[in-house]
Amino acid sequence: MKLYLDATQPSPNGWVGVKTYEEFVLLLMTGPVEAVSLSHDLADGHTGLDVCEFIVACAREKSLAPLRWSIHRAERADRAEMIGSLIKANQAWTGEPVQTS
Repeated sequence: MKLYLDATQPSPNGWVGVKTYEEFVLLLMTGPVEAVSLSHDLADGHTGLDVCEFIVACAREKSLAPLRWSIHRAERADRAEMIGSLIKANQAWTGEPVQTS
């Protein structure tokens, strides 16, 4: 399954449209999910960064298989935060150390 998280935009063909954090988490955990495409702004009080942090936590706990990810809509600063978070998930999946400055 491929999840497309966006509160306002329709999902592309072949993707499952998800509008809220809770719905996303439910589908992610019942999977299998091969890819996610994320937007930052959600209508339920959560953000795409909250979703990214959930993915990182699951990756660290080994409760979520590696998946492909992309960010299709976010302001520059929000996008950078989301990418930084998801890189931590990639590192947890691969076993590479998280680099800090």
